[in-house]
Amino acid sequence: DCLDGPGVSDGGRAGVDRQGIAEAAVDHPAGGGRLIRASVGAAELSVSDGHASLIVRHLPQPAPGRIYELWLQRGSGAPAPSTLFSVDVRGRAQIGVPGGLHGLSRVLVTNEPEPGTSAPTSAPLIVAALS
Repeated sequence: DCLDGPGVSDGGRAGVDRQGIAEAAVDHPAGGGRLIRASVGAAELSVSDGHASLIVRHLPQPAPGRIYELWLQRGSGAPAPSTLFSVDVRGRAQIGVPGGLHGLSRVLVTNEPEPGTSAPTSAPLIVAALS
């Protein structure tokens, strides 16, 4: 699947493809990868040159008044809020992970009330461990 068209990046809104794949892959710079679990949809964390992008697929459209929120966890600290996003008609989005990857241990996605929260209010739907 190609991730192009309206609504694919940050903030796009559209319909939904409600397939649940329940796996996410992390691509490491050395070319290796490993599977991690997600409770809904599928995700790939692509890492290149010290930067990362989270590509999600098959996520349902958030309910009215709710939005997906990307969180960054450094070490064993609390996750910090990062980016709000929605998905296109096929349940896809591509979100750049802001900042460098130094010290980043996990990238998480939760479903939160709009306009986002300062701490997760629900269990993560997607967890990508970098260390």
